[in-house]
Amino acid sequence: MALKTEHEIIGVIENMAYFESKKTGEIEYVFGRGGGEKLSKELNTELLGQIPLEQPEEREDDVFAPGVYEADHRIGKIYTDVVERLIEKAE
Repeated sequence: MALKTEHEIIGVIENMAYFESKKTGEIEYVFGRGGGEKLSKELNTELLGQIPLEQPEEREDDVFAPGVYEADHRIGKIYTDVVERLIEKAE
């Protein structure tokens, strides 16, 4: 669609790329593997990041914000890396 509408594509970010067990560290590709990489090649662009699927942490303070991660959280670090790469591309 983006190619047909002649949008500039600066990269692909694969959401729900995999699930990593907190208990065992085992990685499962519940929606298949390599979709983001395949799409980035088809669009002739870069794969900027792969965001894992994660079960929300239970918190006693009853605060739930599934799309917000602390900077030192493993997913927060992935988002930070993606943003840094986007900034580099914009400069």
